[in-house]
Amino acid sequence: MEQTPRSPAAGAAARTVAFVYLGVALLFLTILDVVLHRLLPPAQAGNLSLWKGVAFILVSAGLLYLERRRSEERHRRLQEMEERQAQELAARVAERTAELEQSRAELEAFSYSVSHDLRAPLRAVEGFSQALLEDYGDTLDESGRDYAERLVLAAHNMDALIRDLLAYSQLSRTEMTLVPVDLGQVVAEVRRAMEAELAEKKARVVVEPNLPSVIAHPTTLVQVVLNLLRNAVKFVAPGEVPRVQVYASPQAGKVRLYVRDNGIGIDPRHQERVFLPFERLHGADRYPGTGIGLSIVRRGVERMGGKVGLRSAVGEGSRFWIELRSADPGAKA
Repeated sequence: MEQTPRSPAAGAAARTVAFVYLGVALLFLTILDVVLHRLLPPAQAGNLSLWKGVAFILVSAGLLYLERRRSEERHRRLQEMEERQAQELAARVAERTAELEQSRAELEAFSYSVSHDLRAPLRAVEGFSQALLEDYGDTLDESGRDYAERLVLAAHNMDALIRDLLAYSQLSRTEMTLVPVDLGQVVAEVRRAMEAELAEKKARVVVEPNLPSVIAHPTTLVQVVLNLLRNAVKFVAPGEVPRVQVYASPQAGKVRLYVRDNGIGIDPRHQERVFLPFERLHGADRYPGTGIGLSIVRRGVERMGGKVGLRSAVGEGSRFWIELRSADPGAKA
């Protein structure tokens, strides 16, 4: 078995003990020599000094040997303890990893169940309610039509909530490969996806040209920007035309993408709450939604190694920002 070298602390302790012993022993021998030469004849004193020296060498060698053995034994015990602790830690890590893998498998199974088993009845309720309105709407009285319309709306809202919950949970499980992504292309893709929504609200979206590139996961970044832009055009005062500015600025090797709106604004006391799941500052009847959009923004940006934030005041609009690593290695503040 290969001998493990002693630790520096153990070696230093052994050397200190040896030096102290040698110093004390040499002092004692010097005093003893003086006494012998004063009390005995020179020849007899010389013989005794010789045997005394031999005895000193033998005793010193024995003591040093014993001290070394004690030091090696202490080191061996310390090494065994460290090995046991390392094995226990490895066992705990393996156990925790197995638990996480099991939790992940259960979460995936739950997500599949939610996506298929729960959404299927909702789609059926929504579909049949819509068919009821289309095929038998003329024969229903006002209350009947109201009930059917409420069924359609409730099923639609629940389906949207399930979709957002799935998107939120998948952000924690998705394997992300971060690559350079052109922010200009991301914003253009989001605007195409929201074309009908922007036209319906008559929203004016101004995008700064030549947006920089960042290190990100393309699909997640599109989802993040989509939620930010939807948030910007949704929370406006009644009768107000949404106006949104999208621009970016370098931040010492990073890039901040800003989304500024002319909405109702957010009280500074509640600005942290808006990033939490299901936290709503306004009723769903006034501003429909699931309350998860900004949670998806934060989770997605953090998974990509970035940060999120906002500046806002009630009645003065909001400016949300996300910060990611710049794809330009030479980017400076």
